[in-house]
Amino acid sequence: MDIDWHASLMVQTALAAVLLLICCMSQVHARESEASAATWTVAPYAWAPNLRGSVGIEGLSVPIDVRVEELAGSVKAGAMGDLRRIVGRHVIYAEGLGVDFEDGSLDQFRNLPVQAKIIFAEAGYGYRIPMRSALPNGGIIHVTPYVGLRYAQLDVAVTAALRSLAADDEWLDPALGVLVEGPVRGRMEYAIKIDGAGFGLGRDRYASGLVALTYRITDSFRIGAGYRLSRFHAEPGGENDLELKLTGSGPKLGLAYSFGGF
Repeated sequence: MDIDWHASLMVQTALAAVLLLICCMSQVHARESEASAATWTVAPYAWAPNLRGSVGIEGLSVPIDVRVEELAGSVKAGAMGDLRRIVGRHVIYAEGLGVDFEDGSLDQFRNLPVQAKIIFAEAGYGYRIPMRSALPNGGIIHVTPYVGLRYAQLDVAVTAALRSLAADDEWLDPALGVLVEGPVRGRMEYAIKIDGAGFGLGRDRYASGLVALTYRITDSFRIGAGYRLSRFHAEPGGENDLELKLTGSGPKLGLAYSFGGF
């Protein structure tokens, strides 16, 4: 069953608000020393989503249901990663995702050739709030609300004999989110992230949620695995002929390297 976009965004926003409220009500600020020296974290990752939704043009809609196996075989190039700089409670972050995709006969488009280049980039500022968990053996958790700007570029072409369809557009939107990180046991930690962008201010909207576990191999290296769900809706306008309603969901794997710096 397809969940209405606005309802989905409201649910995710409500979850974020409830999450912050629980943290504020059931926990107290932790007393911990915060070093003034900066810490950098570089975290490349791989996200393998199944893609569902629809692509519409002039009142017609084509349903999309592409498994990750189909997508992976048609990816020509791709890169994904995070960068964070933490100084005390202050966080400056950047995230980027780029994919170059080409399939000569995608079933959802009646075996027509499809080419796509997708770029997402986001950067912003967050404030890291340490708290002591009310749960047994919970230890110190960090709640980081953040604000930023998200840039999206989409270049999609479906080639047909009589007419080719295209979406060639870019967007720059405000982004809001919250990240919660805390210990599980020993070297195991968890992370919960909820974020969104656009919010109906332009022709696109975006919302995403992530749940992950990380294992600290050393003080500098961590590995992680989780599950990410993201929704993207773009309306026709500018150089974009298509209405895109897409949901990507699947596992996310990554590693992180942290080091001190200026």
